[in-house]
Amino acid sequence: MKSCFVFLFLLLFQPLGMAADGGTVFRNLTFEDALKAARVEHKRVFVDCYTAWCVPCARMTKEVFTEKECGDAMNDRLVSVKIDMEKGEGVALGKRLGITSYPTFIIFNADGSEVNRIVGASASAADFVRKLEQALDPANSPAALERSYAETHDFDTGMKLVETMMANNMDARTALREVFDNGHEFERYQERVLQYALAVADYRDPLFDHLMEYKPYFDSNVGAERVNRVIFDSYRKGMYQVCAGRDHDYSAEDVRKAVLLTSLLRMPTDKPEVHLIHIASFVIEKDWDGMLDYYSRFVASLPHNDSFRGIVDGFIPTHIGKMTQEQRAKAKKYFEDCARNLLYESRQAENAINVIENIK
Repeated sequence: MKSCFVFLFLLLFQPLGMAADGGTVFRNLTFEDALKAARVEHKRVFVDCYTAWCVPCARMTKEVFTEKECGDAMNDRLVSVKIDMEKGEGVALGKRLGITSYPTFIIFNADGSEVNRIVGASASAADFVRKLEQALDPANSPAALERSYAETHDFDTGMKLVETMMANNMDARTALREVFDNGHEFERYQERVLQYALAVADYRDPLFDHLMEYKPYFDSNVGAERVNRVIFDSYRKGMYQVCAGRDHDYSAEDVRKAVLLTSLLRMPTDKPEVHLIHIASFVIEKDWDGMLDYYSRFVASLPHNDSFRGIVDGFIPTHIGKMTQEQRAKAKKYFEDCARNLLYESRQAENAINVIENIK
């Protein structure tokens, strides 16, 4: 009787939709049923957390998981399922697991305890299998790495711990600061330290302020121009959200700090993207006169062939409904002056073309 039950269970949970050419087999199971199948088959569960709009997710499905290399690495060891994080059980599961980026791949023991995560798409089956093997190794779990780092205070182990914590959506700020503070001088001032800090926090966090105490050393080791660019790029998108009137969590004081930081970083002022930081300060204060004056003084002379110039100019129409009649007239004059300058440049170009064509 027992053997009959097991046979029926295995029949019920047999792989559905066998992948072509021996690729990864994904079964049509709920999360709980996948755990049940894993207990019967003495395997672990692999969950592909995806969304319908995620292009990298679709690429993984069509180009990576279809490869035999993935099937060989996964099918004998894992019960693999796909769960849309925006439908059905995926909504609650995504919240419980704290999934914030896609694709995210999570490995579970058959009892439902999480083993590890892989966040982001891979360029090839070989690249994904390499990440999978690392994730399946118990020594690479957050708990194991934390114990190992506590015993050795080895910098590379500490950075691996930070990477794993980030992949598992854990707060890695305290760990990263400890690894940085305990590292040797020849280890600490790496670009990835700065990148990780800006990934787990941002320029408003005390961790950033702490690392900036050592900025001259990062500059010497990585290069000041590169360090400045990494920092600037970390808050540029946020300032764009302020300028565009989109949802954000920045205060006026936060924006002022971004303006000051941009000046201290000595970002090139001939780039339109740099000016959106200053524009954000006017937008958040609703200082439309100050913003329009800033455009006339600093933005008007910027190159029109820079694609970011159009984005920066587009912030004015975004907020035109909040301006007075006088301010709207000032905005209109700004664009009229821009149009005149473009017309002048166009005529100059046409004259140059005529001169060239008339040379005998």
